[in-house]
Amino acid sequence: MYYKYHKRKFPDDVLVYIEEYNKADSYVIFDFYDSNELDIFSSYLTINTNLNLPTMVRMENYNLRTIRENTYYSINRQTIVSWAENNLITQNETSFLIGYSIDLSNFDSILEVFTHSVSLNDDSNFSHFFRGNRDVSDIDFGLAGKLNVVVRNVGQGNWNEIVSDDSYEVVYDCGTTMFANKSDVRKLINSRAKAYINSKPTLFISHWDKDHYHCLIGMTDDELLSFSNIVFRDYLPNLTCRNLIGRIKRLFAFKNIYSIPAETRTSRGGFTSLKPLNDTTNQLVIYNSQYHKDRNISGILLSLKTAGSSVVFSGDSHYLQVSKCILPHLNYTHKHYLIVPHHGGKGGSYVYDNPGKIQYEEAIISVGKNRYGHPLSHYVTSLKTDFTNVKKTSLAKRDIIITL
Repeated sequence: MYYKYHKRKFPDDVLVYIEEYNKADSYVIFDFYDSNELDIFSSYLTINTNLNLPTMVRMENYNLRTIRENTYYSINRQTIVSWAENNLITQNETSFLIGYSIDLSNFDSILEVFTHSVSLNDDSNFSHFFRGNRDVSDIDFGLAGKLNVVVRNVGQGNWNEIVSDDSYEVVYDCGTTMFANKSDVRKLINSRAKAYINSKPTLFISHWDKDHYHCLIGMTDDELLSFSNIVFRDYLPNLTCRNLIGRIKRLFAFKNIYSIPAETRTSRGGFTSLKPLNDTTNQLVIYNSQYHKDRNISGILLSLKTAGSSVVFSGDSHYLQVSKCILPHLNYTHKHYLIVPHHGGKGGSYVYDNPGKIQYEEAIISVGKNRYGHPLSHYVTSLKTDFTNVKKTSLAKRDIIITL
């Protein structure tokens, strides 16, 4: 159902966005379409809306019909009121990310929670796009000195850095596990806060998955201002990332904010390709994906190269995207390092074809305790057939440093 018809027919429903659905472990995490939907939700709970508090909702013991991630659904008023009346919903004060918890173990209802999906394939989604600078070719990354890449030990999340001499020049994602409490997040931030303020790195947010930007939510205004440039996907799917970018907009006043639209698909279905946004002869190349409903494969990727080494920052992309669209630009004699897609989780078929001259050195998996089985054994096995070493932050129990 299109958004405009949904609001006309179901004005009292609350429109939410499915962040995560884990059928095996019977939980759902959802956020709100916008602040108006949160206002309606809060009114049914008879509490005041506070946009300075986290807005995501974690629902445990969900054993109803299968729902789709990255999709908007409607929840009717009676369902939310019944949660409140039966004391099934509590506010969470320990997380920067999760604002409410709902336990459905005692929810005796034959009604579905998520009544119908809602399509934004009309003018309704215009407000979810952030219109900023789109030309990244003018960014100076300051990569003149001795380079190291740091894969941070952040648990089930992603946070990578490019260090030139002793200066942090590029940060690729600033995430950690969704289960991290405020204290855990602040420890990760505090370990870099002064260094970032001194270095003023450029920040890339690969895509809007919570484990790739969780720590940004816990940063102070001064800590966010330590970034010289901020580059992200322009489509903001939920209230949490919209609130974050709203803070950034207020702090930066549009200056040095780069919102990158997904590339237009040339055909429906099929391979989701990557396009370089700057010259592929540059030391750091920025790759932009075509649009796909699965935001994992519709993100922003990086490749870094020196005379003797290269590193691919893959986000949650698929192996085939890197193989077809990035590796051909790295076809010279050198040692290659891959920061493994999606924490060793779902990354499509394992395809990582060597164009001829590359020596596959290390594959590094940014992973921690998780409920998804990451890294998946068949990916680890495949990586070991190609790469001299396969490393995991969960085993190293420290940041893994790549010296280029």
